[in-house]
Amino acid sequence: MKKLIKSGLALMALVISYQSAAAPMTGVTFCSSMGDETTFGFASSTSQTDVVGNAEGLGFSCNGINLTITAEDSGGIFRTARQDLAPPIAGIGVDGSPQGDNWSVGEVLVLTFDQEVSLSSLLLNGGPGDAHSDTAYGWFAVDGDWYNAADYDQAADGNGFGSMFIGTTFVLTVPDGCRTRTFTDCKNFEGYLESVTVVTGDEPPTGVPEPTTMLMFGLGLLGLTRFRT
Repeated sequence: MKKLIKSGLALMALVISYQSAAAPMTGVTFCSSMGDETTFGFASSTSQTDVVGNAEGLGFSCNGINLTITAEDSGGIFRTARQDLAPPIAGIGVDGSPQGDNWSVGEVLVLTFDQEVSLSSLLLNGGPGDAHSDTAYGWFAVDGDWYNAADYDQAADGNGFGSMFIGTTFVLTVPDGCRTRTFTDCKNFEGYLESVTVVTGDEPPTGVPEPTTMLMFGLGLLGLTRFRT
């Protein structure tokens, strides 16, 4: 009996150990909400100890939504995601980057939510080398669509994507925007993902009528047709 109990305890310890190892490293979430929007903030206003992701990435939770961020290179090879918290004005980057722990060309951040969301907006910061500036430059891409980083920094106060991106997984990349440029002052994005804002709920995307609205519209047209005849 004692051997059976010991075996059971050993099995439980093994299961707990496996579950712990399979969970992403818990990051520091600066959580906020306004209306139906939930914002995951990743940058601190005071210097704190950085959080280094494990093999499962970095995990964040806000308003009942769980987010996992993993990193890889453009070839799909694992990279370590890091939450840079010192000095302030930083956020999510990639450890071991040629530019320190910045997120830069050839590096990929994968955002995975535990429920379907609409990616409403995001905020970037950056600067040359390992700078921590409120401004950003260069290009970044969401699911292959390119955007000017300067339109998504503190000065621009973060622009929105509308209802373009809906799902559970979003792939953020830094393309080499200078490869095809001939002017000498071209700069690629180097910086951090400072925050991500999402919308949840059953509301249909903007510009797509609800089924009931379409039905009422159709009935109205039918009535108008009968009235004219």
